[in-house]
Amino acid sequence: MAQSVPKILITGATGLLGVPLAKHLASQGASVIRHGRNVRADANWDLENTAETSRQLDGLKPDVIINLVAVTDVEACDKDPQKAYLGNGKTVENLAAWIGA
Repeated sequence: MAQSVPKILITGATGLLGVPLAKHLASQGASVIRHGRNVRADANWDLENTAETSRQLDGLKPDVIINLVAVTDVEACDKDPQKAYLGNGKTVENLAAWIGA
């Protein structure tokens, strides 16, 4: 019986952790979809947008989602709590809502 190839969505895939992880998973035979904010990404919609995230995930239907998106600059988070919430909270909320749907 043939094994199915998992479809893995990596958000933040063009960042410091995402690049080597995406390469490794692809080298192991996974079908990797790289989400990011630049041209190296396969997908780049706004993860903070609930409706768009749901629509995109409905189309992609990933088997696994690895979320590496984060606002990691503590000073920037202190200066702009809304940006911190959107980048660190809302994105996760949107991904989790789709998983739970």
